[in-house]
Amino acid sequence: MSFVLGSKILLLTLSCFIPKQADLTFNEAKDQIVNQYKLHNAEKDLGIKTTNLEISENGFIRYRKTDSNNRSEYYSVKLSELKDACYLGDEKAGWLLLKFTAEAVIYQTYNDKAGNVDEMLAEISIPLKNINVDDINSLCSAINTLKQFDFKL
Repeated sequence: MSFVLGSKILLLTLSCFIPKQADLTFNEAKDQIVNQYKLHNAEKDLGIKTTNLEISENGFIRYRKTDSNNRSEYYSVKLSELKDACYLGDEKAGWLLLKFTAEAVIYQTYNDKAGNVDEMLAEISIPLKNINVDDINSLCSAINTLKQFDFKL
């Protein structure tokens, strides 16, 4: 049984390394990523009250989530720092992992009872649910497309 599950996870993990299937414009790729995120967002199941994923025209990914205690987490990173993207999980639930160069992601917390955090990370993990292999491939293809754009500030 665990071998079958492991095979599924491996299959879905490797699907992020597929080549770009169609030439998408920046806006098409951005919209595809944001729409897949909204469609398969699993954060409400994890106690998150509000979320937002944004990809700006000048090449920044901004991801914010706020839990029921009003503790907010904020991530910001330049798309040009993206090194790898993969999905770990199965069709029921998993994580989209966006991996960047070391200390490229600005991570901040607000309203944290343990104290606010301001640090640099190398990864953003986004929970997803009820996502089929075609949607994962579409998401990864759009991410690969965005990686090819050269953003100037």
